[in-house]
Amino acid sequence: MFFKDPSGNALEFISFNDDSKFFRIENSHFGIWENMNEIRVNTFYEFLDVVLKHDRGYYRGVKNSAYTLLTKLGRADLTTAIRLGLNKDLRDFEKTVIDTFKRCARPFIDKTPNSDWEWLALMQHHGAPTRLLDWTANPLVALYFATEDIWRNRGQISDNDAAVYYYGVNRVVNTQTHSDPFAIQETCVFAPPHITPRVAAQQAYFTLHPIPEQPFDTKEITKIVFAKNVKSLCNDAIRRLGIERGNLFPGLDSIAEKFNVVCNLLYAD
Repeated sequence: MFFKDPSGNALEFISFNDDSKFFRIENSHFGIWENMNEIRVNTFYEFLDVVLKHDRGYYRGVKNSAYTLLTKLGRADLTTAIRLGLNKDLRDFEKTVIDTFKRCARPFIDKTPNSDWEWLALMQHHGAPTRLLDWTANPLVALYFATEDIWRNRGQISDNDAAVYYYGVNRVVNTQTHSDPFAIQETCVFAPPHITPRVAAQQAYFTLHPIPEQPFDTKEITKIVFAKNVKSLCNDAIRRLGIERGNLFPGLDSIAEKFNVVCNLLYAD
């Protein structure tokens, strides 16, 4: 079934169950927000002004302002897996992913996670599909992730606005009291263990979503949107303030990638 958004784009309606519905266009998820506020900023200083007017909270940067707050697990297309009988639904797929990751990961980790919370954090860290979303306590770090494609694309600005989501809560789930993350009934903030240096460097937090295929939308969220022509200026500003890939992803890979970026800029076709 297809609908049209206000811009005339075709949107496919998908429903995993009666309580979770979202819209998919191409390979990205574009949503219709009902609760969150939206603010547009035109300069880096306007962004700072918005941030400083809010209380402590959590931030998530996205390269395309049309992206919803939808988990990677929720974005999984299970059409083929269900047709072949490999998985019966999203929950079954999630269990398969977790069990397989646990079995295959053990030879490569120095310290085995002590709980399912820690397993989920480790999986999220390495890019596996989970019911978690990445956030940071540092708004400048979120702004980096919203604008980092400037350098990855040889300084070219992508043809879309970017955004930073602000989640205005100041509470973190007690994982000792709530030891089973799959029993959580409401979206909550989770402080991950420092499994790698980048978790600390990025001041990372996660939100856990009991219905991972449902985009996160609440009145406690403010969406700060940047026009595409502002992204380069914002990226330059945060780099001057020391927010760059080498600091957020400490290690040899970041050092090597920095040289690759320089080479791309110097020797662009």
